[in-house]
Parts: sequence; structure tokens; C-alpha cells
Amino acid sequence: MPTFSTNTLYLHLGWPMAYPFSPRTWSVDEWHRWCEVVKGRGVKTLMVWPGLEFFDLHDPVEFGEAEQLCRSIFSACQGHDLELWLGRSMNAMVSDCSEPPSQRDVRHCTTLPLDSPSFGEKLLQPLGQLLSALPAFQGWWIIDRDPGCSHGSSPEAFGEAFQSIMKRLSPSTRPIYWMWGGWTETRGQAPGWRNEAQPFWTEALGAMKKRFGDDFTTLACWPGHLKSCAALNVTPLRFPYHALEAEPSIPFSHLGEAFEPSIEAPHDIFNLQTPCLRTCLLGGEAPDSGTSWQDISDTWVWDREALERTSKLWQTIREEMSTRSLSEETMDQWIRRTGAHFPWKRGPLLESLCENKAKSLKPLMEKLP
Repeated sequence: MPTFSTNTLYLHLGWPMAYPFSPRTWSVDEWHRWCEVVKGRGVKTLMVWPGLEFFDLHDPVEFGEAEQLCRSIFSACQGHDLELWLGRSMNAMVSDCSEPPSQRDVRHCTTLPLDSPSFGEKLLQPLGQLLSALPAFQGWWIIDRDPGCSHGSSPEAFGEAFQSIMKRLSPSTRPIYWMWGGWTETRGQAPGWRNEAQPFWTEALGAMKKRFGDDFTTLACWPGHLKSCAALNVTPLRFPYHALEAEPSIPFSHLGEAFEPSIEAPHDIFNLQTPCLRTCLLGGEAPDSGTSWQDISDTWVWDREALERTSKLWQTIREEMSTRSLSEETMDQWIRRTGAHFPWKRGPLLESLCENKAKSLKPLMEKLP
């Protein structure tokens, strides 16, 4: 039976779901109440993607919104003795501001080449102003490519840009390199590439060591990351992404939706996409029969009306999935309830939806990255 105890929890604010599924929608009080719950379940560090890429930091109003979001998170963590790691991608930034920041995601972004004359003006300068305005926190992470693009720039440029951002932060803030797809333009990798060391990972790690020595943290999600780290004598934290909750997926809480860890134990970090449905899985063994509604309600710190509205639909889905395929009507209601209009790629609800709408969804699914 798998266990889901962890010292570090990654909280994903990347998708603009409805209240309370997206942490973007929480009040300051709700942030505090939720941090109290996860602290009580053994979490010591909260790693957060606040989605700074989705704010136009040149706009004073949006700058203020981004700052207030980060301060709310900081206040909740500080109030419950949680370390805080904030972060973002290396070079993605908003390009489409037709929607308010609360409704933007990676589809509203573009990427800047690191050697572009505008990289400093458009990204580094406003980001630095924001980071300088925030209280000191413990870690700053950057993921190598998601969302992001190397645009052919070198690993050395990656390390230099990382260091340029760190200069805007307190000297006590630790740099954290989140290994993912690699700082490379290569697409269509050979089968099994995630299981082997790759030059673009070892080269990026080498650039980090050149800039920071051993004074940085590395997050490894795949076996190939571990092997690349071993080649340079780097000891990473193990982050089996999707192990606790598949992302992006239509929100649901049944344990069967959780992916098997993509990296061998121990698991140092777990990710959450929809905390209101998943927080109950932290701090112990996962039940063989899957999550019950009582499990979810025990860790619910949000509006009681939202709890009741979610409960009725959740129970209907569970009943339908246990006896037959999910009805199109129930799925459509759940999508409206959760605001799940982002690119669905994983999870049993998606599989059920594809069964019901296979002809219309197949072309869409083939186009997803």
C-alpha cells in the first residue's frame, strides 16, 4: 500500500479552475487554514508555482495583484512555520492579456530568448522589482522547460540567467533547479529517453555548479535525471511528478486517478493540482478502496456551500463509474462545476469522456502537446 507522507509539497497554481479547485481563488484566511492542515499532516516546506508568467508586471495594477498573491502565500507559510519555495519558468511571459490574470494560463504566454536584448527589460527587470518587494523566503526554483524554450541558447546562458535572478533575492534564498525536459531544442526524443542520462541535463547541471558550486538544490523527476545527477556527483531531491495527482487532468479524487511514481522511492516531494480534493491523502497510507467523501470533508477549509455542491456531483460520478461508464451529462456538469477548461491530458475522467465522445475528441487529443 503506497504512502503519501512528505516533507515538501508542490502546489500548482497553473490552471484557472473555479473556486475552490484552484488556489488562485482562495482568500487569505483560506490560505492560512489550509497551511495549518498540511502542517499538521507532516509538511514542512511548501513549493509553489504562483504563475507569475501570467501577470503583466509592467502594468502597475497587475504588478500589485501578483505581489498580493505572493504576500498571501508568504503570510500563510510564515504563520504556520512552513518554509516557502517560490519559482517560475526561465523565460515564459504573458503575451495575451485579453483575459484577466486569474483566467490566464500557459496558452496566453510566449517565450523570450535569453540572448535577446529585450530579455532584461521585459522579464528580468520587472521580475526583479517584484522579488525585491517581497519578504525573504527560503527557496527560488526554476524549471528548465515547461513552460519555456531554450531558443538554442547554451547551458551557460541558462546558468547565467538563473544567477541574474538570484541576485534580486535575499542572499539566504537557495537556488533550486527543477530538472524536466532539459535545456534543449531537441524534440521527438528516442523511446525511453527519460530513463537515461542526457547531455542537456548534465550540461545544465554543470552550468549550475559553475555558478553556485554545491550551494543549490536539484529536483529529479525521472530516472534519467538521477543518472545525470550521479554523473556530476549531485544528490537531488526525488520528485515523482504525477505520483499523487495527474496534471493537467479533470479534477477528481479517487485514488485510482493517481499515477504510479515515475521515479524510485523515496519520494521527497509530491504535487497537488486540486488541494480541496487531494489534501486528505497526505500524511499516511492511502486507502485501498479509494478516497471517501468523509476523507475530503475532513480537510475542507473552504466555503460550506461549495462543499455541498461538490459533494452531490462527486457522489454521482462515483456511483456511475462503479456500475457503468460515466454519462455525458454528469461529465459536463462536473466540468462546469470545476471550471476545467484547460488542456485535459490524463486521468480516468478524461478516459471516460473520450469513450463517450471519441469521434469529436480524438482530433483534439492528437493536437495536445
